Amino acid sequence: ILDMSTDGFNYTQLNAVCDSYPHLKVILSRVYWTTIRDLLPLMQKHKNLCLETSLFQLNQGFNVISAKCGPERLVFGTNLPDSEPGAAIAMVTLADISEEQKNLIASGNIRRLLGLDAVAEEAVEVAPDSA
Repeated sequence: ILDMSTDGFNYTQLNAVCDSYPHLKVILSRVYWTTIRDLLPLMQKHKNLCLETSLFQLNQGFNVISAKCGPERLVFGTNLPDSEPGAAIAMVTLADISEEQKNLIASGNIRRLLGLDAVAEEAVEVAPDSA
């Protein structure tokens, strides 16, 4: 997870990291809507680059990223405790995308990236029979 609000954030270095480590999933956090012109081409180039959504409050932003890069590249966040979660939640619920895409953004993508679905499946397989 890379915080875009830190001093010294550099698109050239981000590009180099994504190029050098194509299997490394890079999640950009604290992404503001003003970065879309720089980020969209990088996201289209690097399939390993994801965007955390807490501060990404761009009108139709989720629609654009979903259409051009895929909804699996958006990871829901709220920026709590520094921000109220209402705007972040509204960005997902009001986006003009399918319910399936909203579910991916809201929880499915982070679960996949953290391997939680695989862990849950393994737990079901090894759970003792309750009968």
